[in-house]
Amino acid sequence: MQKLSTTLDIIRHGDMYAQELIETRCTRGADVARDLRFSESVAEAIYALDEHYDGGGRPDQLKADQIPLFSRIALMTQVIDVFRTESGVDAALSELKNRRGTWFDPDLVDTFLQLAREPQFWQQLDSPTLKEEVLSMTPANTCIWVDDDYMDDIAAAFGRIVDAKSLSPRVTVNVSPYTLA
Repeated sequence: MQKLSTTLDIIRHGDMYAQELIETRCTRGADVARDLRFSESVAEAIYALDEHYDGGGRPDQLKADQIPLFSRIALMTQVIDVFRTESGVDAALSELKNRRGTWFDPDLVDTFLQLAREPQFWQQLDSPTLKEEVLSMTPANTCIWVDDDYMDDIAAAFGRIVDAKSLSPRVTVNVSPYTLA
C-alpha cells in the first residue's frame, strides 16, 4: 500500500519534485562556484546548465539569449560527450541535430557541426596528450594567494559538495577558523 501511495504521489507531483531537485542542484553548484571565488558569470552559467534554448528547461525556463553563453555551450558539449562515449560520433552528431533549436542554440550547433567535419577535430579529442595540452594553456606564472578567509570558503565549498553527495541529508560540515590547521 505504501509503494502504491508513493507511486501515485510521484505521478501527481513529479514535475514539482523535479523542479525542486534541479533548482537545488543548480543553486548548490552556483554557490560552490561563488565559494571558490569564480566569477559571477561562471556561477550564473552553472546555475543555468539545465536550461533549454526553447525555454523548456529548468530551473527558470530561460529562453535563447537569456541563457548564459557558457551554459549553452556546456549543455551541448555534455550531451555530445555522453552520446559520443556511449554510441560514437555519428550518434552524437545525430542527437545534436535532433535537439537543434529545442535544447541547443542553433548557431552553436551549426558552428560545432562545421568544426566536426574536420578529421583532426576528433583526433585532437582522442589525443593521449590532450590533458597536458590543455594544462599548458594556463599562464605559467599564475599564482592565487589564499588567506584564512579564502581557505574557509574553500572548505565550505567542499562541505557543500560532501553534503550534496551524502546518503544522509543530515550530514553537515561545520567550518570554523579553529578547525583548520
